[in-house]
Amino acid sequence: MPRVLVIDPTPIGSLCATGQFKQMLFKDWPPESMLELTTDLHGDGETILRLAHTEILRVRGVGQMMPRINEFAPDFIYVRPEPSELQHTDFMLWALRELRQPAAMHIMDDWLAGDWVKGRAGRAVVIDVARYIARRASIRYTDGPDYVTDFEQRFGVPFRNLLNGVNLAEWSGPPPE
Repeated sequence: MPRVLVIDPTPIGSLCATGQFKQMLFKDWPPESMLELTTDLHGDGETILRLAHTEILRVRGVGQMMPRINEFAPDFIYVRPEPSELQHTDFMLWALRELRQPAAMHIMDDWLAGDWVKGRAGRAVVIDVARYIARRASIRYTDGPDYVTDFEQRFGVPFRNLLNGVNLAEWSGPPPE
């Protein structure tokens, strides 16, 4: 199985819909083949690096994580941009710029149409960053056929629908607390 670097502020398996969706998306992936740059939801909300779902590093900056990522040697990168978590956007942009591996972009919900960023100039920056990520990615996913059409028009690249990746017949529910 290819080694994947997952950059997403929502940890795989967290109790929110995104975490549960990704749990099903990556359910057959060997945990030792996944390096995840995500948020510590049980601590202080800092960025952490996890290998096989176990924290290996609290990330303070790009220079600190580069050796770990290079040592892991990912075959591809999965990114889910989220404008409410700007520190992850910095890491995401670094990875997409510095690593040459193919990338998959996944937009869950249309946060671009929301009011995450106030003002026209701020919104333009977020859209430019999202456009760069979309163009750098080899494949792009979103969660609904209407979003596919809308995002293709906004970004000028093809998107694929990846709606309802949770198979309710297989889903065991959230982990016990």
